[in-house]
Amino acid sequence: MPEKALFELLANELLSDYSTLFYVDAATNDYKWYGKDKDSGRHTLLGEGSGFYGYVKSEAVKLICDDDKSLIVDYLEPETLKKTVAPGQTKDIKFRYIGGNDLQFYTMHIVRSVEGYGDDHFVIGLESIADEDRKRRVVQKIKEEREIYNQIAMSLANEYNSIYYVDIETGKYMEFSPREYFDTLNTPRSWDDFYDDAREDIKIYAHPDDREFASSMYEKEIIKKKLSEKKSINFKYRLIISGEPRYHLFTLIRANEGKNFVLCIKDIENELAAERIRKEKLKKEISFTQIAESLASNYDIIYYVDIENSNYVGYTSRNIFGHMQVQEQGLNFYQDISENIPKIIHPDDRERLLGVLTKDNLISTLDLRRVTEIDYRMIVNDEVKYTRLTARKSSDGNHFILGIENIDEIVRKERDQLTALNAEREIARRDGLTGVKNKYAYDELIKSVQVNITSGLDYLPFAIAVCDLNYLKQTNDTLGHQAGDELLKAACKLICYTFDHSPVFRIGGDEFAVFIRGDDYENKDELEDKFKTQVLENDKSGDGPVVAIGVATFEQGLDTSVDDVFDRADELMYANKKMLKEK
Repeated sequence: MPEKALFELLANELLSDYSTLFYVDAATNDYKWYGKDKDSGRHTLLGEGSGFYGYVKSEAVKLICDDDKSLIVDYLEPETLKKTVAPGQTKDIKFRYIGGNDLQFYTMHIVRSVEGYGDDHFVIGLESIADEDRKRRVVQKIKEEREIYNQIAMSLANEYNSIYYVDIETGKYMEFSPREYFDTLNTPRSWDDFYDDAREDIKIYAHPDDREFASSMYEKEIIKKKLSEKKSINFKYRLIISGEPRYHLFTLIRANEGKNFVLCIKDIENELAAERIRKEKLKKEISFTQIAESLASNYDIIYYVDIENSNYVGYTSRNIFGHMQVQEQGLNFYQDISENIPKIIHPDDRERLLGVLTKDNLISTLDLRRVTEIDYRMIVNDEVKYTRLTARKSSDGNHFILGIENIDEIVRKERDQLTALNAEREIARRDGLTGVKNKYAYDELIKSVQVNITSGLDYLPFAIAVCDLNYLKQTNDTLGHQAGDELLKAACKLICYTFDHSPVFRIGGDEFAVFIRGDDYENKDELEDKFKTQVLENDKSGDGPVVAIGVATFEQGLDTSVDDVFDRADELMYANKKMLKEK
């Protein structure tokens, strides 16, 4: 017997227990509807069609009890059936049917064909629950399930001030507020559009400073995007409750495979207030000893100096003085420090440090600012050590607190890093072939000069020379690139030799620029003539580079940019290049 026929035969036999059977193709959603023949007791085909789920939504649910309609419609949706009923499995659903004026109880049995036995099909049978005992059990089960649901909902709601269950697409929603927390808001609800209702409430009840942020969190597309990335999101803002602004925590939780979400709202003002009190209390409990220990962890020595009488105590945590002995307490801080400074401070820094560590200077300086610092060098075991002194007043205003720390490692590391960085920068600004500065360095200089021109600052007079090497391509093609490189080096040497007080840049393959300044600027005409004369001699003798040149001067009041000067020099260079070719 064919496998499909066998499955239909088994389905037919089920009609002895069921009043109605539906035979549904899981792939196409086509269906056949079978019922019992009153005379023979055998099944008969009552109808067939395509779109079983559409038939369920439009026809089959018409007489189902209103409270159970959504359950049946949602469960018989094709994708839901495929996900919840695996091949070879069965599922039961109980529901109530309105027959005449009475409620009738039914069990829906759903059977899915076993993999490998014909096409993928569902057999859905409806069994009437006729006897009163079974009805009572069904009713009791429904009541128990509803009670469990209510208890869970109430337990959650008691944890929060309000809970909303929202259809993420349509915005339809239900609200649970067990403590009537929002009675003071007197908020009307349409129950049809959560997003509009939420934003309207925000306009009235959210703190004015929080309204823009709060409204942005109730845009449908934003909620969909956020809940597609995470199962839940939290945010907080203030609501005005009985005239008082109170912080609330809002938690959005993805539900029903992303078709719905749950919004839980909780007043956290008391929790935040308690946390603020706890932190303030903790601050007050910090003792002077803890502060001193904290300071000692940052400083090698701390001096605590009485401003009035100059008495002092020195607290040492690490010995940075080598084998030198330093007074740890005394009657006159300034006298003792002046005696110790010549013993341990670098000669070049002694006078400067003594000038800082006077009573009058510390008083006047710390009246103007909270903290003052001075870096200096110490001589420890014949080695130079960089040191920093930080001075401040105590909170009572009666003492100076002077902290001394060894910053030798920090200073040397910073110096090494700066040296390495400068070396890297210098390499990045150099042309690898000629050794002069490159286009990157030229752009940096021009940008700096342009800032001064744009801001109207007087800038030192300057000119720009643009130089272009002739015959480079011909040399590369006939003698090779090594010969071309040597020709470039010779051209660069000629330019640097002529303008030996000005920076030279290689800004292209065979193009150079000179930023002419200082003595070169004063003698630019003579230098240009000298350069051109040498080039003509090279061209005539065939020995040495032939380089075209153009020189233009920055004209204040006429030129608005460095590019104006460069462009004029470039035009003059091309005119000179043309003249050289004609010769």
